[in-house]
Amino acid sequence: MSDIDWSEAPEWANHAVKHIIFGLAWADDIEIGGRVRWFDDNREDQIVVPEDFEIIESRPVIKQQWINGLPPVGVEVELRYPQGQWLKVVVLYYDDAITLIKRTTGTNKHRIINHINSAEFRPIRTEEEKAIDDMSKILAMHETKIIELASDPKMFTGLAKSLYKSGYRKQEAAE
Repeated sequence: MSDIDWSEAPEWANHAVKHIIFGLAWADDIEIGGRVRWFDDNREDQIVVPEDFEIIESRPVIKQQWINGLPPVGVEVELRYPQGQWLKVVVLYYDDAITLIKRTTGTNKHRIINHINSAEFRPIRTEEEKAIDDMSKILAMHETKIIELASDPKMFTGLAKSLYKSGYRKQEAAE
């Protein structure tokens, strides 16, 4: 059981960290310019040497429910406008008419979406989900060949080559 009391953490804190000299602090990210607040005196600083910090514990993730296709407020997700690219965002507020988001990548960090139906949200995908999606696209490009597989097993070789050229390798099973 952890001794970290997350009810004492600032809302921006993602980690409880230990500095090699100054002790315990709350931190948003362990990178140059990251924000820290020291446990003992609530003094705030910016991280200058990330290597001097060790993450003791990350903020526990509380699983929250999505409502009508909208993520919980305060959770980082991906958003896509019609025919657009997926962007990482945090939903700050929403009601029946508007949604206020904060982009966590790129420029134009704050934006209001007036028509909720014009945007699509999804949880941030894992590396495994991304790889499966990529492989599915490769297989879809070979759809007609897959149909022919029943009559010619050599067709699997072409699919295997495509997947290999795309960088996918068999992983050793964990023992």
